[in-house]
Amino acid sequence: FERSTWSRIRQIVEVNIVAMLRLSHHFLPAMISRGHGAILNIGSGAGYAAMPNAAVYTASKHFVRAFTESLRVSTCRHMSYRLGSRARACGI
Repeated sequence: FERSTWSRIRQIVEVNIVAMLRLSHHFLPAMISRGHGAILNIGSGAGYAAMPNAAVYTASKHFVRAFTESLRVSTCRHMSYRLGSRARACGI
């Protein structure tokens, strides 16, 4: 971490976290309105572990996993009143 350039750290955060948040924030309202849709976030085994020399990357993948799970639970609760709704979030 301490030897990485700030631009490399920022790039990892922008791609793995900020882009995912912006896309989810943009598309989710329409999915909820339609009552169907899916958000698929790409995780990694790094989202379950700590790895030497990859602190920012593993932290970003932990974020992907936690955000996706929280979004899935929120979406299910929000949509539970609509019978047959198929808006969901999942991670792979």
